[in-house]
Amino acid sequence: SLLISFIQFLGICLVGKIIVIIYEKKFNDITISNFYFYFPIIGTYALLFLVYLFINIGIGKLAIYTFAYLIFTLGVINIFFLKKYIINIKLKNFKFSHISLLIIVIYLGLFFISASPITHADSLDYHVSGSINLINFGKFHNEILPMHNHLVSIGEIIIALGLVFKAEQLGSIVQFSSLLSLIPIFNKRKINNNFILLFILITPITIFLISSPKPQLLYSIATLHIFAFLVNFEKINNVNLKLIFPVVFLILALNGLVKYLEFFTRGYTL
Repeated sequence: SLLISFIQFLGICLVGKIIVIIYEKKFNDITISNFYFYFPIIGTYALLFLVYLFINIGIGKLAIYTFAYLIFTLGVINIFFLKKYIINIKLKNFKFSHISLLIIVIYLGLFFISASPITHADSLDYHVSGSINLINFGKFHNEILPMHNHLVSIGEIIIALGLVFKAEQLGSIVQFSSLLSLIPIFNKRKINNNFILLFILITPITIFLISSPKPQLLYSIATLHIFAFLVNFEKINNVNLKLIFPVVFLILALNGLVKYLEFFTRGYTL
């Protein structure tokens, strides 16, 4: 289960890399070496958008199985490039110190937590059952009962992609990967911000969310990235804005659907 989850995760990373390569041709200031940490988030949002689109046009079951096998195949291919990824990752702006080593140890610990089986009661209840429902029927729950199944939304799509292969850890590993994208945020400046990164990693809510595939942590961090983008808004030229803003609005829309809007956008049948 864990091995398959990791292979599918590598497939998601490869999807993210392909998207970055496409966008690299449109942005002169983007280099792939600076985007290794963002591949999982980019790949995840691409899959969420596509599968959600297919669910709404009535071919959700086919889409879930197709993309589950696709990311598994891409993951197998990506294994051959994994060594190259590790060698080429540039951490020249990451100031190694005792705190840096502590952060690395904490990341390893968080990964092992995310790689553990699902134990949260609500995750075993409607998160997993909702994902299984997506696999079996290719659509979201639209009956009145049970009421808690109406909380299932696009966040469970990633869990469903893993459960196609009975790989329950995929959702948690994807959640963990979002924490890696914090490294470029807090270490791209000359000021050492490792203390802030360390504080985020050891916060109890982070440990709680990383131990579950609940669709929360990754989407919160994606929103943080958008906030960081808006803070540096004046540094972005008008040509890039035409391509960036649609992506920003799409991410925020998907974040809204993860928890809040899905309950109101689906109809119910007696």
